[in-house]
Parts: sequence; C-alpha cells; structure tokens
Amino acid sequence: MKKFGLLILSSFCFLFTGCDLLSQIGGSLGTPNPSDEVNAYIKELVPVTESTIDVTSTFDNSILEENDIYSVVSLLNSSEEEFARCYFVNTNGYNSDLNFVVALSTINETSLGLSVISHKETESMGGAMLSSPEFIDEFNNVPIGDLYEGVDGYGGATITLKGVNNAMKKVIAFHKDIYFPNSEYNTNLEKIKNELGLNDSIVTIKTKEFDEALKNNTGSASYDRIKKNLGLVDFIEISTGGITKHVYIVEGSYNYEASHGARENRNYTFAFVFDEDLNNTKAIILNENETISSPRVTVEQLEIWLDENFKNYSLSDLEERLSNYEIDSLQGATFTSSKYINHIKYIIDAHTKAFK
Repeated sequence: MKKFGLLILSSFCFLFTGCDLLSQIGGSLGTPNPSDEVNAYIKELVPVTESTIDVTSTFDNSILEENDIYSVVSLLNSSEEEFARCYFVNTNGYNSDLNFVVALSTINETSLGLSVISHKETESMGGAMLSSPEFIDEFNNVPIGDLYEGVDGYGGATITLKGVNNAMKKVIAFHKDIYFPNSEYNTNLEKIKNELGLNDSIVTIKTKEFDEALKNNTGSASYDRIKKNLGLVDFIEISTGGITKHVYIVEGSYNYEASHGARENRNYTFAFVFDEDLNNTKAIILNENETISSPRVTVEQLEIWLDENFKNYSLSDLEERLSNYEIDSLQGATFTSSKYINHIKYIIDAHTKAFK
C-alpha cells in the first residue's frame, strides 16, 4: 500500500485548487456518490478500492459528532462487496484541529491505513510526528485492538498524539460496534449493559472529556498521580429513557501467592457504575479469564462480596464508608478484595476532582 505522511493544502492543490479543503471534502462526501476527486484520494490510500458509497447520512449526526467523525465512506471491491470503510475525522491537537482519514477493514479487525489531511501543529513537534513515515506506518495493516490501546513513543508531541489516540479509540469503538460486536471491547460493553438492564441504550465515550476536566481541576503532580492510580481504560456514558449512567472501566494488576508458592502478577479489568446524580453504585467484573480472584475464592464469591459492599450506594456514602474503613476484605482473598477497595477509592477521588 502506498503511504504518505503529512498531507496539507500544498499536497492537495491538484484536487482542491482555490478552495477550502475541508469544505470541499465535506461537500463531496455529503452525496451518495463521492466526487471523482475524493474517490481519487481514497484510491491513493486504499488502491484496491473499485468504487465507493457515501454512507454518512445513514447515521445520526449527533452520534457522528460524539465520535469525532464527520463523514463515512464505504469501500467496495470489484464484486461490489464492501471490504472497508473510510472515516473522516476531526479532533483537537495542541495548536489546532487535526483532520485525518483512517481506513478500517469490514472483513477483519484490521486498520488499512491513515493519512493526515490538515493541521496547524508546531512543525518541529506535533507536525514532525504527523509527517513522519514511521508514525503513518503505525496504522498500516495492524490489528485495531492494538490501535485502541494507543500509539506511543513520540516524545515532544504528547498532546498531538493524545488527540489522535483519543479520536482513534472513538472511531474503532464505533466501527467495532457495527462489524465486530463480539470483540472484547463490545463484549465488555454488552456485559455492562446486561448487568444494568440497559440493552437498548446509547453508549458515548467520554474519556477525552474526563481527562480534560481532571487536568483542568488538578495540578500536574496530582493529575499524574491520579491517572497512574486509576488505570483508566475508558470513561463512558450509557443513556436510555432519561437515565444516564457514568461508567469507569479500569484495569490493573497485583502480586499474589500462587498455589505452588511462587509469587505472580495477575491482571484484572472491572467497571464501576453510578447514576448521573451520583447514586446507585455498582462494580462489575469484566475480565473473567484473568480475574484478580484468589485461587481459593471463585469469581461468583467475589461478585457477591462486591454487591454486598458496593451496590446501591451514593458516591458520598460510599466515600464515607471507605474513609472510615468500614468495608472488610473478603476472607480468603485479602489481596484481591483490597485491590478492589483501593481502586474504587481512586475512581471516586478522580471523579470528584474532575467534575467538582
């Protein structure tokens, strides 16, 4: 696949001479059949494309905006079968909006490539990263599960990179919800919705908004400490019928004594949920294969303990109980339950500081 790095107005003059790039793209993609110019651009990114269909109008505009997407194009092969989709994305960088397009396979969970359309980032920092062939290659024929975790290793362009990573996370979740509903990310979402009885609901990723709120309301040292303790995978909202739930999906690990006497690390993932009015708390174990449950305690026993100690409280009441050490660890799983206790403390602290 032919890749290209920083594509700004000078690179597109043969396509969009004398006109604003984004308005031209947006205008041509707003029709069922994208223009010849846009098709040529998509063909450059994904050469095996035979034809395209603009499917933007099949989605609610508010949902697209929440996911930083402004246009969606279906890519067809010679048999007129869809094999990929191009998502045109607008997100925040350090100095400017970032506009890029990413092609994701609809056959398997693979990214086919990414190209930057426009930006005004500092050329020696964020701009240098966006124009780097190495950075562009990070998105070329790689599993979207890897991209969901984020690209790293580009010092000096932290905020620009965070903008790309946050937008990619939203686009990947949006794409997977359509084509790969049984993937791990969507399996977790389905489990959360099933546990809450909110199967017919709208999920909105709010990780970026949480991060910005936390940063704005804490000093840099506190921000770094809270983020490290939190182990945040995602902060999302689940809404239906006037009910909105805040959901923190977090992960971490702890060291425990295995059955053979050696000490090992064990990973875990769980969700902590509460209503928009900060009531009706609940903890939901998500990672059942590598749960932090002790070899002497089953997942079911751990879930019972979580419900007994963390279900149907207000955040303020739960915070008081935690501060007064009123929650006892689970017998036979002291390290396990203590990790949950401390992690829920971190979640409450982070939410309180971010949205105070």
